[in-house]
Amino acid sequence: RWEARGALGLPEKGKLILFFTFSAGAYTFSELTDNPVKPWTSLRQEILQTLKRVLEAHPDASLIVKAHPQQDDLWDVHREFLDMKLPRSIFMSGAHSSNALISRSDLVLGFQTTALVEAMLLKTPVVYTGWGDEAKRLSAELIPIAQSGACDVPTSAQDFNDIVSRYLGGASPDPHQLAQRRQWVEKFFFQPDGHASRRVLDALHTATSGEI
Repeated sequence: RWEARGALGLPEKGKLILFFTFSAGAYTFSELTDNPVKPWTSLRQEILQTLKRVLEAHPDASLIVKAHPQQDDLWDVHREFLDMKLPRSIFMSGAHSSNALISRSDLVLGFQTTALVEAMLLKTPVVYTGWGDEAKRLSAELIPIAQSGACDVPTSAQDFNDIVSRYLGGASPDPHQLAQRRQWVEKFFFQPDGHASRRVLDALHTATSGEI
């Protein structure tokens, strides 16, 4: 079992939003060149601005912004977070377990992280945070999470605001969306039923039977 919220340094009461932030130049081949572009700077800021409005409208909700431990612009992301002065918000990076955070959150948000796929193993609302002209222009280079049918896909900041607010108000993911998750998740995880370790041990037992 995952640790309780308090043991993870999370608020023990109220709705908890988990946002997996991202590098401003992530998911583009330009990261490997001498002149990388940063197409996601404005998107990342727009997401935080919208979440600030959401938090102001929902005083029972708190926010966790989780950065990748190897994020190349980690200091920029942290500075944006501090400058935004988001109420009831915590910034996390480093070795904090994404799985543990997902298991204790009421709503999971992200762009191109496979943490969204992991969140789809649960019935927790999952919202994709990639909209705008740049996302459309670079869609061929992105993991097609937006086309999975397994999560909510806002088309604008206002749409994002409305979707997050609806879930904070008690809504549940659409049944069709939940049904799509199983098919989508199995593109990444074979038989995600919680018994992978048992299957490995059984295979090892079979392979070593009679040899010891």
